[in-house]
Amino acid sequence: MRKSEGWKLPRGNKSILMGIMCFSVLCLVSSCRLPQGERPFDYEPAKWISESGEFWFEVTEDTVATEENPFPVLEGGVTLDGEEYVCKVMFDGAVNMDIWEKEDWEYIRGHVEKERLEDFRRYVHSQNPVYEKKRERLLGGTCSFSPSKLVVRVSDKIGKYHPGIKLVFVRQAFALSSE
Repeated sequence: MRKSEGWKLPRGNKSILMGIMCFSVLCLVSSCRLPQGERPFDYEPAKWISESGEFWFEVTEDTVATEENPFPVLEGGVTLDGEEYVCKVMFDGAVNMDIWEKEDWEYIRGHVEKERLEDFRRYVHSQNPVYEKKRERLLGGTCSFSPSKLVVRVSDKIGKYHPGIKLVFVRQAFALSSE
């Protein structure tokens, strides 16, 4: 009786199988397109205003993405339930956006050792209940980017406002001064 040698493919079939595996990996990698160069802060300074008028944020000369600061935190504002809030707007390296009330953002930022987005997010996701108040985003969601429009699909699990809706922001270039 012959000892079993295991499962073997004929030589030609091995090449075909390896080709299929390489093609599958290539398709997977190419489908994971990250939005570098497409987020609002990758363009010239402008104000982005939601179609509803409730939300806005600005990209200024100081908050355009640079090599030293690839994920700048943007200033913004929101009017919710008749109250106006000064906000901080953050985008990550993928397609997520968060809007924080400035006071909450500064509180959390004060508890983060390094000035890095990853540290901020890590802190937010593992908030210690010892702190007197849980800090929660006003809203968070996933984005679709274009040079003149930003579509945010608001998460129904993150934030206090507008769960599950779609927010559309439109880019408004700053008026040039006539000096």
